[in-house]
Amino acid sequence: MNMNNSPDLTAEDLMERFALQFRAGFRVDGSVPPSWNVALFNLMFAIENLLSPEERERFWWTDIKEKRGGLRAYYVNDNDAEKEQEICSLVEEAEMRVEIIEGREPPVWTRTHWTA
Repeated sequence: MNMNNSPDLTAEDLMERFALQFRAGFRVDGSVPPSWNVALFNLMFAIENLLSPEERERFWWTDIKEKRGGLRAYYVNDNDAEKEQEICSLVEEAEMRVEIIEGREPPVWTRTHWTA
């Protein structure tokens, strides 16, 4: 199955495909709409490709949920600051993709904070 293009992609598919990222036992929360799963797949795939096999051992999700209509993704990353910044940017990109999926204008970074 070509998971990244599948409209039938489920949270369980994500957790199975990216099992190492979920090894701490956390799950994609049931509040996450199925329409967000492709954005989550792309996020997890990008992180998998960013990190070396050794670095992947030091990254895992602690919570992925819907909060106030938006995506919130929390994680542990015990890699260097450069990798942290890259992962943070990937998470922010996924959050913006969800805003677009939901038909909202994504927030804009104004140098010190996000604005609607």
